[in-house]
Amino acid sequence: MLTADGIARRMRALAAMGHPDTDVATWLGVTVAQVRHLQSEGTADTALSATLGAVFERESMRVGRCGLTRQRARNAGWRTALAWDEHEIDMPDAGPDAPTTASGADVAQAAADALIQELAGKGWSDARIGQLLRVGRQAVLRRRAALGIPAGAAHRRATA
Repeated sequence: MLTADGIARRMRALAAMGHPDTDVATWLGVTVAQVRHLQSEGTADTALSATLGAVFERESMRVGRCGLTRQRARNAGWRTALAWDEHEIDMPDAGPDAPTTASGADVAQAAADALIQELAGKGWSDARIGQLLRVGRQAVLRRRAALGIPAGAAHRRATA
């Protein structure tokens, strides 16, 4: 079972990665008000604690879809999962690693960008890349366009 400190830190880390409270509430099967309570108090029963552990494992390294949530978390001083030693996140006296110039969200975004470039280079469609990254086709299209990466088939012809 997760400690109260660990629950609050995990909830805050999900927000720091840009996962909106509404998404987290859906994943946990709770209300948005309960999500906010968990972010501040961190108390949960055994079943909810186990569900949060699984959600955190699955989502903590993914960039969420909400920049406003990410900014709210940053303004509150909340840190991403990368800032916490996985063995210390539940320890009351533990603290996050010292901040760096790149946030966990920045690192995850850079990894997603590299994956978009690699897969578009292999001829993958935006829809297929989106399925892998668990985002919509339009999100991949916008990011690919912002990075100047041609669409899958066009990218393949341009580099051949």
